Amino acid sequence: MAGGKKSDKWKAGGGKKGKGTKGEGKKKGGKKKAKPKLSEDAKNRQQEQRAAVEEERRRMREELINSFLRHKLLKEQNLTRLNQSKLIEKWRHVLRDAKSQELSRELELMKLDFDKRYSENITEINRLMESLLQNGLDFVQICNIQKLETDRTFDEHVSRLNILANVYQQESNLFKATIVTDYTSAMTCHQQEKRSLLSTISTLQSHYRESYTAQKANFQIRKDDIINQGLEEEQTICQNLERRLGKKNPRVYKVVLCVERSNVVPRRLEHSWQQLHENCVDSGELDEQRWALYSLLRRRDQIAYEQQRIAEIRLEKLAKAVNQIQEKRNCHEQGAQQLMERRNELHERRERWRFRLLKQQQQHAERLKAVAASSSDAAEHLEQLVKQGVLILRSAQRCLLLKPQQRQSSSSSSDSPPANCLLSEPFQHFWTRFNQAYLETVLLQRHQAAIVRGRTAETARLKKEVNIPTCWSLNGTTLPIHPEK
Repeated sequence: MAGGKKSDKWKAGGGKKGKGTKGEGKKKGGKKKAKPKLSEDAKNRQQEQRAAVEEERRRMREELINSFLRHKLLKEQNLTRLNQSKLIEKWRHVLRDAKSQELSRELELMKLDFDKRYSENITEINRLMESLLQNGLDFVQICNIQKLETDRTFDEHVSRLNILANVYQQESNLFKATIVTDYTSAMTCHQQEKRSLLSTISTLQSHYRESYTAQKANFQIRKDDIINQGLEEEQTICQNLERRLGKKNPRVYKVVLCVERSNVVPRRLEHSWQQLHENCVDSGELDEQRWALYSLLRRRDQIAYEQQRIAEIRLEKLAKAVNQIQEKRNCHEQGAQQLMERRNELHERRERWRFRLLKQQQQHAERLKAVAASSSDAAEHLEQLVKQGVLILRSAQRCLLLKPQQRQSSSSSSDSPPANCLLSEPFQHFWTRFNQAYLETVLLQRHQAAIVRGRTAETARLKKEVNIPTCWSLNGTTLPIHPEK
């Protein structure tokens, strides 16, 4: 080792100077030769060469040190493995005995733990069996209660439907009777009014015809008399005026002719008489005889006009009476039409009530069918759950029956020498039984939660669907829905 180190140091140091360098030492006496001055570039190149040489030396030194350390490490590892193999070979039986003792102690502890857990699992299984039996009894009781409740609900709905059908029948009979009585009374009143109106119309028409013919004949006679009398008086007046005034004042003569010919229009006639009076007053020809003749003609003209006006008023009254009769007839026809419309409206209303009642009966029947279907589905689901519970109970019983066989198998397997078998078989049976028990508890909890959810959902759906009012009103008659128990 020391020789190696010296050689390495010798190699790293590069060795001593050789003998050939003696001539290059100090010379005794004489002057030294002056070195030539170097330029800056040469100095730089020389420094670079020196740095490169130094770097190469340092790298070679590091490589030598690394190779030495690597060889040393490999040698130490080989020595360590050799020593460890010697120790293992010497202490193998000692370690084996200690390990076997430690494993035996652990096995005893595991046996105690296994017995404890086994007893706990047995008690848990017994508790689960009791809870399963209790759940089965509760399930059977709930099924019976559900069946009784569905039967009661069905009977209650049937009784309600029967009561509603009776009420509908009574109301429909009463409604039909009222419609028939109202219709007969309305028709009798209508017939009586129609007969009275027809009789009054016929009497008025006959009276109107007679009065019209009589008034028409009287009017025609009076008209002819007035016309003839007026013509005669006009002729006499014309002759007299022609004799008296024709040659003296032709303007007055023309005015008198206009007055005699304007009997039809009263305002024009009055104006003409005033103009004639003014002309006579202006001319100074209005003496007593002429004033008397003027007054007589004017009075006759007024009487004829009044008679004509009275006849026109009577004709207007007759026309008004005819119009009133026609209006009364139209009113009676409208009343009859309104009665028919009211009758049709009552009939339509009755049909609507009947249709609504039939529709409600159909809805109740459909709801009852839905309730029956849901109850049957719930019963089937509960039966399936009962079957599953029975299967779970049988599987638990089989597990209990398999317990002594597993003990026998464990006792028979204890004779075998390997420790791994002794350690693995009891725990394997334990964990299989534990997993089965845990799986059964989880399944039972899930089934119980599903039963509770289904029961709550079914009750909520039944309450929502079978939402019947507390009373029923039809045509003013109120009847309670819930029958007396």
